[in-house]
Amino acid sequence: MLLPVLGLVVLLNARSLGAGLLADDLLHRSFILGQLDGAPGPFWNMFDAGGRGGPSQIGVAMFSGALPWWTNPELKIAFFRPLAVICQYIDYLLWPNTPWLMHLHNLLWYLGTVVLVAGIYLRVAEPRRVAVIALLLYAIDEAHAGGLLWIAGRNTLMTAFFVALALWLHLRGRAGELRHAPVLAALALLLALASSEGGITLWGYLLGHALFVDRAPWRERLRALAPMLAVSLIFRGVYRGLNYGVTGSGIYRDPTADPIGFVRVLPERLPLILVEQFTLPQGLPAFVPPALHGPLLFAATGLLLLLGVWLCVAGRRRPVLWFWASGMLAGVLSVCAIGVMPRLLFVSAIGACALLAELIDAAYRALRARAPLARRLGLAALGAIVLFIHGPLALALAPLELDRALHMAGYIRRASRGLPPDRIAGRALLVLNSPNYLVSMMELWHRPEGKGRVVATYLFGVTIDSVSVERTASNALELSTRDGYLREATSWLVRAPELPFAVGYRVQTGAITVIVLEVTDDGRPRRVRLQGPLESPDFVWAAWTLGRYQEVRLPAVGERVELPAFDPGPEAQGEL
Repeated sequence: MLLPVLGLVVLLNARSLGAGLLADDLLHRSFILGQLDGAPGPFWNMFDAGGRGGPSQIGVAMFSGALPWWTNPELKIAFFRPLAVICQYIDYLLWPNTPWLMHLHNLLWYLGTVVLVAGIYLRVAEPRRVAVIALLLYAIDEAHAGGLLWIAGRNTLMTAFFVALALWLHLRGRAGELRHAPVLAALALLLALASSEGGITLWGYLLGHALFVDRAPWRERLRALAPMLAVSLIFRGVYRGLNYGVTGSGIYRDPTADPIGFVRVLPERLPLILVEQFTLPQGLPAFVPPALHGPLLFAATGLLLLLGVWLCVAGRRRPVLWFWASGMLAGVLSVCAIGVMPRLLFVSAIGACALLAELIDAAYRALRARAPLARRLGLAALGAIVLFIHGPLALALAPLELDRALHMAGYIRRASRGLPPDRIAGRALLVLNSPNYLVSMMELWHRPEGKGRVVATYLFGVTIDSVSVERTASNALELSTRDGYLREATSWLVRAPELPFAVGYRVQTGAITVIVLEVTDDGRPRRVRLQGPLESPDFVWAAWTLGRYQEVRLPAVGERVELPAFDPGPEAQGEL
């Protein structure tokens, strides 16, 4: 059974081998090639966006254009993922100009994870058909296609692999089949933690197994967990001792460093992630009319509640369901710290797919048994809906999701074609507006192969609304937008939205000083002044117009121009 499943995984994801470098892949390429060429700094700090050196380091990054002017001075986004970094160095040492081999590297990690997940299901799920159904659901999960597509996201794949390995080793040890299982499982957990912070989600499965499945005396259960607890505490101590972590971001919410901020986003993020995990396949809203998005979400939420009711009722007879649920919930909560990103649900899907398989099997058994008619019909309907969503619909959406991601990547690449390389090479690029802080800037930051590389890029505003640009003096330019800046979610990466601005706030970014002149009622900038040598020959001014960045002429003193609102057009509808 395993070989056909692995073949199906390869078949569904083979087209990802031609995806090339996307988004942060370009950033990582630039970092690694720079390090191999002798750039200063630790080789493992590829996931360090800054802040470990305090506000002075953030100030330098804003001055150089590495971070935008609205960045929180107290920001820190620095992840300690040495194993994931080393793994990507291997790509650039062995096949630096062959992205399809890098994508194959990703696929191999996922295939290994599927093998280990199969081993977990066969050990815990009963009867065997439940394990088979769960494995099929896991293998064809369309959200996993998005995780495979991104080379820079390999840390997630590696974490899932080592979490599955640690759990499989732990299960073998508890079955008395592996003498040194606690030590080996602790080593696998260490490798998971060294791949990404998500390795800690293993504890959801470990505690769930100890509470609901393991029947050994408590002393033996705790003894089996002790080596992994020691590894977790030591790694966390090293992590914090080296000053890694996240503070001040509006997207990343570290539950240990910012528990209040994490709890604040849970009511919004947790239901959406659970809906994505169980009842609303990733990308489906992109293929239905916008008018149906609300009813679709309502129906998906209702189905999720029914699944919760089934779990509470069935869990009284089958405690193993709570084992799967605890591991799933730990994985989902870890994703809540980052945002609503289904491509990160590799670990939570282990438990989620097992729960779905249990439900499908319960529906099958109810139809064959002499159960009450209402129970049989209810379970049959619920099981059929779940089977359709995670079976045929998932199979249909996986290639469409890949197409959508590749289309978006192509759109991003086209975005900067309005800026001729011979005009911007060796100069500072000053961008008046952008519809999206991360995605639309990616191509400007890191052009592959050094074509049209700029000295620095300075972004002065992110909004999908129109922007008024007024030249109030030869050295002063005022930007204003009716509803204010920092409404677009990606701009929160470097500043939490609850941190307000005050009138008069000023930041130096290169030769330009940014001064906040007016704020909204909730403290977001509405009008800002750019002050400095605006007509410097070292500058190229650009704006987002007609679906791409284009060079613009600054207005004359006393003149006002209007930059149009973002219109994605038919090519980019729903992408940015």
